[in-house]
Amino acid sequence: MRLRRIKLKNFRSYITEKEIFIDDLTVFIGKNDSGKSSIFDALEIFFNEPKNCPDKDDLNIGENDGKIAISCVFDDLPTQLVIDATHPTSLQDEYMLNQEGLLEIKKVFRVGGNIRKGVYAIANHPTTERYNDLLTLNRRNLQIRAADLGIDLSNVNQSINTQLRRGIWDSAENLNIQKSEIDLSSETAKAIWERLKPCLPVFALFKSDRPSTDQDSEAQDPMKAAVREAIAQQEETLNQIAEQVKQEVQEIADKTVSKIQEINPELASQLNPRVTTKKWDSLFNVSLTGDEDIPINKRGSGTRRLILLNF
Repeated sequence: MRLRRIKLKNFRSYITEKEIFIDDLTVFIGKNDSGKSSIFDALEIFFNEPKNCPDKDDLNIGENDGKIAISCVFDDLPTQLVIDATHPTSLQDEYMLNQEGLLEIKKVFRVGGNIRKGVYAIANHPTTERYNDLLTLNRRNLQIRAADLGIDLSNVNQSINTQLRRGIWDSAENLNIQKSEIDLSSETAKAIWERLKPCLPVFALFKSDRPSTDQDSEAQDPMKAAVREAIAQQEETLNQIAEQVKQEVQEIADKTVSKIQEINPELASQLNPRVTTKKWDSLFNVSLTGDEDIPINKRGSGTRRLILLNF
């Protein structure tokens, strides 16, 4: 299969659905922070599904239902798929192609907490009631559906799901074919998707600059390093203050236990006053973000380089 288009919605800077066309050679040219890197990161998520991706910071800040949609459209499709024993079918026969005769797969990610994913085919599919859900039915339920609809399947091999569906669809006066969203987690649709996945293009992302990830400390926020440097210059004074506070608090804690000893010696014997301190840099939170609080590591690679270079 060959990738022809990408669609992004609610992913980083792409709040409304953006369609990007792909040819044999495609070059993206644009200003820093205009969304070029986001296209490649979205493809990495679609094809390779790296762990914990996307995350909440990948969600467009203007979006409020917590869902990111990444779609890919393919041509050069397999002519046949075998999902029932050795009996072939095709994406066209299963009404799983869009109006252009292409395969359009949409992955929807709900971010926040545990990432949940849904996979859908956007296709011209029957919408007539009781003919629109055949891909969700197993063999027994397909036979029941045909009987309920009064369909004669005497000339159909009822041991083959593809032929059962075809027999039911062919009996309809009007299937009312319209653009539909087919959930690929349902029984038969999932089997088709599992057969399609090995046919997907291989996606590999090569970066010309040094390897880096969103977890690198300088990519997270260079201001954290500024905090550590400022604290280092005042560390002796800060430690003196900390020791003085610790001594005074320890004294009050010791007196409290001593007073408890007068009232309840058993309880007092179980108490051990202890004062702990935190690292000074954990007390300060300085962020270098834009007006809309977009983290540096979610900005364009060129913008990140400019910020780090000037820092």
